[in-house]
Formats: sequence, C-alpha cells, structure tokens
Amino acid sequence: MTIEQLLDSLSESERDFIASRDYGNDEEKHREQLDIVIQRGGTIDWPTQYWFPYEVITLCSYHLEVGHEREFTSCIGMVFRNMLEGNDNGSDIDFILDCITPQIANLPAELLAFVNEYIDRFVEKS
Repeated sequence: MTIEQLLDSLSESERDFIASRDYGNDEEKHREQLDIVIQRGGTIDWPTQYWFPYEVITLCSYHLEVGHEREFTSCIGMVFRNMLEGNDNGSDIDFILDCITPQIANLPAELLAFVNEYIDRFVEKS
C-alpha cells in the first residue's frame, strides 16, 4: 500500500478525527487544509500549511487511539513523507521512533508493514 492509496481511502469521519486532534480547535480550518494535503499525496506546502493542518497531523501521529489505527498510520506516513522530502526539517526521527515504536505493534499487519517500510527508508538514508 502506498501513502496515496491510504490517504485516498480515508473516510470523511477518519478525516474529521485527524482534523480534531487539537482538542477540536480550528477543526474546520484543519479539515479544509487536510483535504488539500491528501489530494497532494500527503505533501505539505510548508510555508502555508505548517500550522493548518500539519499541527493536527503531527499530534495524531504521536498517539494511537484504539479504533483509529488508520488515522494514526496515515499521519505517521504524512510526517515521514515530509521529513524524507525535506519539507519538515524540524522533526527528530529518533524522538518519533521512541514515541511510536511501542504503539505500532498494535497495528494490523498491513498498516504495520506500511509504517515499517517508512522506517526502513530512514535506516537506509542514515
């Protein structure tokens, strides 16, 4: 599965869940910008989308909530994509891996394989 396939398959309620990750603050604005990012395959336009929606994307990528595995995985994929593309130079891969490693073991096999593929890209890059 590619990031584009995963993002394109997100339902309206899954997108709403991601957009609400900042305690519901500015949910409509986050959702509007999230839809644009999804149309671009997860790539952030850093100058204009750093806050909306990247804030909620990163917040969602830090914590797996039961029943929201696809949203968690999608957000990890978007963060990793933007780090690998050089859009996000501020995130620390070691910090992210420390946060997500205990949680990804709870993902279904297909989503775990997706996350591990991105992790392998970072290992190859370093």
